[in-house]
Amino acid sequence: MSGAEIVSWPFEFASIEGFAEKPSATKLQVLPDGNFVVASAFARPLLSKFAPTSSALAPTMSDMRLEAKVGPDSLAVVGGLHESEFGDIDLAVIHAGSMSGWMKKLLGKKFNDKTGTDLVQFLDDKGESSAVSTTHMQIKKGKFEIRRDRESGLLWDLWFLGDYVFGLTPSHMWRERYLHMQLEKRETLRNDLLGNFQIHRDEGGSFWSLMENGRLARFEYTEDKAKPTLKRLPGLDKNHGFERSAASKTDGWLYGVSGAGTELFRVRRNAVTFEEEIQNLWTTEAPITALTAVDTEEAPQLLVATEGKDGAGLYSFALIKPEDPELLPDIPPAVAVANVKDVPRVSVLTWDWTSKEKAIVWGAEGYFGSDMDRPSSDKLHIVKIQLI
Repeated sequence: MSGAEIVSWPFEFASIEGFAEKPSATKLQVLPDGNFVVASAFARPLLSKFAPTSSALAPTMSDMRLEAKVGPDSLAVVGGLHESEFGDIDLAVIHAGSMSGWMKKLLGKKFNDKTGTDLVQFLDDKGESSAVSTTHMQIKKGKFEIRRDRESGLLWDLWFLGDYVFGLTPSHMWRERYLHMQLEKRETLRNDLLGNFQIHRDEGGSFWSLMENGRLARFEYTEDKAKPTLKRLPGLDKNHGFERSAASKTDGWLYGVSGAGTELFRVRRNAVTFEEEIQNLWTTEAPITALTAVDTEEAPQLLVATEGKDGAGLYSFALIKPEDPELLPDIPPAVAVANVKDVPRVSVLTWDWTSKEKAIVWGAEGYFGSDMDRPSSDKLHIVKIQLI
């Protein structure tokens, strides 16, 4: 595959009064019925459901009314939206924290005025303090339930897997039994993390995290602690880390982005030698903003989006099932697919695994964590990409 048919539609998202940061899409999850959910930051609504129509018509958008459940002070959904084996979906909803009076004077205005990379760095730096708080929401059978309300600190991501809920803070990775909500039963898997903005998990069951020393830590679902590896990510600096990832069922690798968003790599635990392995795949001038593994039976590929003033760029990398899983495979070349006209930054990409048509990927526009000049409109585009 080396091309795509692309169509995009603008949808209205309102800004949150009193904050300089503008609306952005942060997550997109395709549901078993073919509809999809889009989470947003500094926007109203924070959570929306989209029902696709024909290929030429815009999907129908409906407000899921998350703010009515978590309160009008809710600012962003930055984590979660992973569907569990039971069909439940977890969400991490950020609020301005319950700061004391002097803390509000010190941080409040700075928090409201920050945008782009400064805002994300502020949240990451203050994420273990009372400057921010997080509500752990769950969607069960279409209804919202609150698991933890306004817990002090920031959760970048949540994932409900098996018997456990896993959580990621700016410096910690923890897990807790799904049926036990006592904080004293929460297990810390690693407390020296830095620069992770989502939970990174491959299809073999390994979790990967970046540590303060620049090395990767890895652990499996049943292990009590994440163990350090000797592997380091390409292009690291003090302001960037292990920013985003996508796992492939086809070849078993976890694909990730590091550095200033310009380094694409992949990592795995060798199924034969049990050694951790990493390959640097691609260095690009334009930051990578989203990626998804399109694990179709015919011509599976990794789809990657990059920033572009005249439209986001789309590139693909072939996903090849290994003939000998012990050997390191050749590095696939980057193939230019298309540009997304009128959408400078696609912040999320998700393969529509329910589609019976040709391979379809849904994307959404967003600028959260980016200093890129954005259009003046609060409208955000939903993008449909049909790979050829």
